[in-house]
Amino acid sequence: MNSIVKSIKSFQSVKSVKTMSVLEIALLVLFVIYIIFPVSTPDFVAPMVVSPLGILAIFCVTISLFLFSNPILGVIYIFVAYELLRRSSMNMGNVNTSKNSRDAAENTNTTRTTRTIPTSQQIKNVQLQNMNAVGPMTLEEEIISVEVPLNKNQQKVVETEYNFLPVADKIISGASLY
Repeated sequence: MNSIVKSIKSFQSVKSVKTMSVLEIALLVLFVIYIIFPVSTPDFVAPMVVSPLGILAIFCVTISLFLFSNPILGVIYIFVAYELLRRSSMNMGNVNTSKNSRDAAENTNTTRTTRTIPTSQQIKNVQLQNMNAVGPMTLEEEIISVEVPLNKNQQKVVETEYNFLPVADKIISGASLY
């Protein structure tokens, strides 16, 4: 037991925690609280954090924490920076959707087509048939319908038109041709 305690005391990070100032300990506690609890980024701060200048500022703070304070504080700040960027980008999505809904409510003069949600399968089928309406036959479809015999009994079609029978078997490499 004493050897475990001695090895823990000799461990470098424990010594570095003991040498932390009160300000660094308070900052460490603040970082841990921010990581653990779901604190959302305010709406007016989120665009500044997600901007390139905000990301550069976060990077500079990370480097300065590693250089001028305890390295443990720098490592914890990397997680804080990740969470800050993630929460700010989530907040930006919420701001954009609420802004778009406000713009849509204000712009009532513009005409927009709205789709109604069908309530039954029959209505869905009618809508799908309307979307997949049969159009004019293309040239390719016309040629195929004229040139290729569509009967199951192709051999009889060939016999009536020509005086010879095909030599090919009905099965090639295990796949049925007819």
